[in-house]
Amino acid sequence: MAGRGLGSGEAGLNDTFGGMLFSQVGHHIFIPIQLLASCKLSRVRFYIQVPPNTTGRASLTLRVTTTPSYYAGEETNPPTPLPEFNLQTTNPANSDPTHWTTFMHEIDCGDLGVSGSDFTKMAFASVIMSETASKAVVFPGVKVAYKRTQVAV
Repeated sequence: MAGRGLGSGEAGLNDTFGGMLFSQVGHHIFIPIQLLASCKLSRVRFYIQVPPNTTGRASLTLRVTTTPSYYAGEETNPPTPLPEFNLQTTNPANSDPTHWTTFMHEIDCGDLGVSGSDFTKMAFASVIMSETASKAVVFPGVKVAYKRTQVAV
């Protein structure tokens, strides 16, 4: 597999997490992402699917967050937000009565790492719905890419 080895600077999407169905404004989904001691989290790719014959537009905020504490959101250890993206489907989101429409956006995490002895850091992919379509929007989940930082011997 050329271009995917240690030190190549390229990280393949190699793990999948989560999945949910959205139907109302204010839905906020957190999907835990595994952080590996011998790797860095490079990219998180979000997938959103709109059902056939959907007349309204959907607006979603896609975000990756990390927390230095096992207890996410502690006042003394607040979560650290990474880059976010606002995804908006067209209006109508999908007027075709027979086909689903898939939207995808990838967030660069800047090689988020965790040390071999730090078992408290957690990362989450989150999606917040701020505007709803006429039908429930499906969030199949996220795919993540890791860059290996150590080679097992």
